Amino acid sequence: MATEQTINRLREIIERIKSIDRAKLIRENLGEESLANEIEPVLNNIDKRIEFALLYSGSVYDSVVGNVTSIFSVIYDKINAQCNVSSADFISRKREFISQITNDLDNLNQHWPHFICAAIEQRGFLEDEGIRQEYSRKVEELRGEAQAAVSEVKKQSNEAIEEARQLAKQIEERARRTATKISVEEAKNQFKEAQKDIKNKAIFWGVSSLICIGIFLYVAYYLIEHAQPPKDIGWYIFYYTAMRLVILGVSGGAAAFCLRIFRAYLHMNQMNLHRQRVANSIAAFVESAVTPEQRDQILMRCVDAVVSFGPSGLLAKERGEDQMPLQRMPVEVISKCVAGSAQQH
Repeated sequence: MATEQTINRLREIIERIKSIDRAKLIRENLGEESLANEIEPVLNNIDKRIEFALLYSGSVYDSVVGNVTSIFSVIYDKINAQCNVSSADFISRKREFISQITNDLDNLNQHWPHFICAAIEQRGFLEDEGIRQEYSRKVEELRGEAQAAVSEVKKQSNEAIEEARQLAKQIEERARRTATKISVEEAKNQFKEAQKDIKNKAIFWGVSSLICIGIFLYVAYYLIEHAQPPKDIGWYIFYYTAMRLVILGVSGGAAAFCLRIFRAYLHMNQMNLHRQRVANSIAAFVESAVTPEQRDQILMRCVDAVVSFGPSGLLAKERGEDQMPLQRMPVEVISKCVAGSAQQH
C-alpha cells in the first residue's frame, strides 16, 4: 500500500492545483479567445479526480499513487505555465494546452482502476452484507426524504387550505355587505361635508337678514324723525310719499329675501342632520334583522328615510309668496307718479 510520504506528496500536488488562480487561466477579458467554455469541464473533471485519489490513496499500491502524483504534477505545471504567458501566447497556445491536458487525463485513466477497486472494497460492495447494508441505508435515506417531502407538502396544503378558507370568508362577508348595502361610510362622509357648507351659508344669510332688518328699521326711523316734508309742498306730497315707500319697499324686500333664504337653509340644515342620523343607524338596524328578507325591508325603509325628509314646519307652502304686496307696491306707485308728472308737463 502507499506510504505516508507518497500520500503527502500527492496531497501537496493537490493543494497546488487547488491554489491555481482560475481567473488568470480562463481570462474572460479576451472575449471569444478566453477558455471560459473549453476549460470548465476539464477543471471539473480534475477536481473530482484529485478528491477521489486522495480519499482512496491509502488502499492503492505505492507505485500507482506515485504515477498518479506525477501525472497531477505535470497537469499542474502546464496549467501554471498557461496562467503566466502573455495574451498573445495564451491565444496561440490555447488549443495545444487543451489537447495536452486532455491527454494527461487519458493517461490518468490507466491507473484509475486501482482507485476504483479500493473504493469498492472500502465501501463493502464485495460482500453481500455490505450491499445489503448500503441498500438499507439508501432505502432509509430515501424514506426519510419522502417523509420530509410529504410533511412539507401536507404543511403547505394546510396553509393553502387555511388561506383559501380565510379568503372565502372575506369574500362571503364582502358579498353579504354588498348584497345588504350596508356600506354607508361614503354617504356619512358626504353628509358630513355637506353639513359644513349648509351651516356656513345659514349663518351668512342669518347675518344678512339681521343687517337688512336693521337697515329697514333705520331707514324708517330716519324718514319719520329727520326727513319731514316742507309745509308748502302742495301736490308734490304724493311724489314725496312715493319715494319714501320705494325706499322702504326696497329695504323691506331685501330683508324679506334674506329671511326666505335663511329659512330655506335652516330647513336644509335640519334635513341634512336627519339624514346623518339615519345613515349612522342603518348598519345597526340592518344587523338586527334575522333573515335576508327582513334586512332588505329594513334597508328599504332606512333609505326612504334618507331620501325623503318630509315636512319640517320651517318651510311652509305659501301661494303667491313670490309676489308679495310689499314688493309690488313700490313699482305701482312709481308708475303712477311718473304718469301724473308727464301729464302735467
